[in-house]
Amino acid sequence: MHALEGSYLNPLHAIEVLEEKALVNTSESGKIWMHDLLEEMGKEIVRKESPADAGRRSRLWFHEDVYRVLTENTGSKKVKGIRVELPREDEICLSAKCFKKMKNLQLFININARFSGEVNYLPNQLRFLDWPGFPAQYLPSDFNPQKLVKLNMPNSRISRLGQGLKNLQNLKSLSFRSCKFLREFPDLSGMFPNLERLDLNSCTSLAELHPSVGFLDKLVDFILKDCSNLKMFPKIVNMKSLQNIDLRGCKRLKHFPEIEGRMESFTHMNVSETAIKEVPSSIGHDLFNLQFFMLQKGENLSNLPLSIYE
Repeated sequence: MHALEGSYLNPLHAIEVLEEKALVNTSESGKIWMHDLLEEMGKEIVRKESPADAGRRSRLWFHEDVYRVLTENTGSKKVKGIRVELPREDEICLSAKCFKKMKNLQLFININARFSGEVNYLPNQLRFLDWPGFPAQYLPSDFNPQKLVKLNMPNSRISRLGQGLKNLQNLKSLSFRSCKFLREFPDLSGMFPNLERLDLNSCTSLAELHPSVGFLDKLVDFILKDCSNLKMFPKIVNMKSLQNIDLRGCKRLKHFPEIEGRMESFTHMNVSETAIKEVPSSIGHDLFNLQFFMLQKGENLSNLPLSIYE
């Protein structure tokens, strides 16, 4: 939905129209269902855009087409979406400029491929980048995707963010889960003003976060589970949208997050398996809507304030 909105479409209205025409069904859990024959018809329409040259079609999903376009550098500005799902887990060796001709690429999803090689260019028109196992240590310095709404790169070789990730007004979700080489998280001042989810789960080399992280006032979920080298958590300042912080398994974290201002939306907090020694007395005032507070295996915990009973 976010990716479609990022393309200035109205997906809610469009899906309602498709339902009225009995072309799709939706479930309460948010899934959208389509008949197999409709899917095949749509794929055939795309195939006919360029029967002989897959690199000149708007969407690529068939594994042989995807493999050929990415390894032989035959993409074009016609390509808007790529989904990589191979019959079996395999490696795709990329050329440094394999995305250079795909200037209008908006959607890239990697399901199961392993990639190698360099990635010196990514299209700035991307709205949705879901690339587990991204092979490079950093994003291209000229990558400036102003319309990007989701960046998901778990289990990647990322060690630092590129210079291009600045002032991304539309970015809603950012995940570097299990990026074991990520050592620092940069100054985010003004960079992601609408970020709602930040997932740094199992970034085991991450030792500190820039103080600007504590000012993300649209952030809802902040996941730092099993960041075993994290020593300090930045001060939380008026993060009025924040609902959930997960710090379990941050074994070197000794101090409870410092909170400034009442957090009306905050309901879930997990500081299990940390080195936190005490919970501040202000918890009853600052986190007055807290519903779930987990402190399992807090072996260094020496004090719980009376305000916890409130």
